[in-house]
Amino acid sequence: MALTHDGLTRLLEPEGWRAAPQPLVMQLARLRRFIVDETLYLTTGPMMPRACDDAFELTLSDGSWMKRCVLSTILNELVYRGDLRALQLVRVDCFHHYADELTGDERVVVTALTPLAPLGGGPPPAELF
Repeated sequence: MALTHDGLTRLLEPEGWRAAPQPLVMQLARLRRFIVDETLYLTTGPMMPRACDDAFELTLSDGSWMKRCVLSTILNELVYRGDLRALQLVRVDCFHHYADELTGDERVVVTALTPLAPLGGGPPPAELF
C-alpha cells in the first residue's frame, strides 16, 4: 500500500479526515512514550479519555513531511500488544485538533488508527519504557 500523497496536508486540516473517502496511509516514523498528568486530560477533554498514565507521541510521515501527533490513550493497547511500532505503515482513520493552552500550538490527536503490515506480537521495544 502506498503512502497518501499530501497526507500531512490533510492531517493538518481540522476536517481532513472527512475530506476524501480514501484512507490516509502514513509511515509511523517514530513512537515515543511519555508519562502524563492530569493537565493532559484537562486540555484535551474527551479526545483523550483517562485510560492509564502513559501517552504516546507519534511522528507520522507522508514521505515528504513529518508531524508529531498524540495517540489517544484509548489506543495505547496497540502499543502494549506490539501491534504498533516505529517504521511501519498505518492508516489514520480519525483525528482531532486541539490548541495547547500553554503554548497555543495546535496539536493533532489520532483517535482511530489501523496498523498495516504488522510487525508481529510481543512486548513493545524496551526503549519505549
